[in-house]
Amino acid sequence: MKKIFFFILILFISCQKEVVDEISFDASKWSIKKEMDYPFRNQMLHGLIKSDTLKKLKKDSILELLGKPERINENHLYYMIAQERLGFWPLHSKFLVIKVDKKGDVVFVKIYQ
Repeated sequence: MKKIFFFILILFISCQKEVVDEISFDASKWSIKKEMDYPFRNQMLHGLIKSDTLKKLKKDSILELLGKPERINENHLYYMIAQERLGFWPLHSKFLVIKVDKKGDVVFVKIYQ
């Protein structure tokens, strides 16, 4: 019975639609972290991607603007946007992924979920 309840709870959480009130990008708000979450990043994400600002920058400028990413792997910069958890277990994570080439030019900017 506990397994069924746990499964239904996870299914319910994962099926909820995300409603986000967008705000314009602000580097100081982007860097705010409360416990394990970034409370403003999800609201800024779509505006940041739509503006093409990131695509025109070099890697050093991106790091200066957005700060240190949570992870760097093979020229991919991973910035945590949001994460839903059940206790300490992550159920759903959302990342801004920026791939740069060897010269530091942006290859792509994507949202990874």
